[in-house]
Amino acid sequence: MPASRENTPSDIVQVPTDALCRPQLQLYWKTTFGQQQRAFSKSLYMYSFIEHSVTADSVFCFPCRFFGSKGGHSFEKTFTVSGFRNWKKCERIQEHADCKYHKDSMAAWSVFKSAASHGTVFEQQVGHHAFLV
Repeated sequence: MPASRENTPSDIVQVPTDALCRPQLQLYWKTTFGQQQRAFSKSLYMYSFIEHSVTADSVFCFPCRFFGSKGGHSFEKTFTVSGFRNWKKCERIQEHADCKYHKDSMAAWSVFKSAASHGTVFEQQVGHHAFLV
């Protein structure tokens, strides 16, 4: 199980067994980019891994925060520690989704969810053995 998140905004998930934080607000905080003001859009929830912190006005990648490698050159602080909030460049979320670091984190999250709903492989084998006896 992952370590606790010390600098994580308090309004997003703190343990991997909780549901993703995906608030549905009427209006979101606007950020000025040059002459334009932009805000988070609910349409970004099309990415199943995104959670939104209203207090940090940022999105985070749930599987990368909890199941991604914490070291090495591929560690992505933007989607795990500081949060992404450059609403003018939302295509970077897709770039993140396509990177190996994220794909590995998604695979680990999938294994975690499977173990949570079906038990670990060991638990499944014990259950199957008991069924056979």
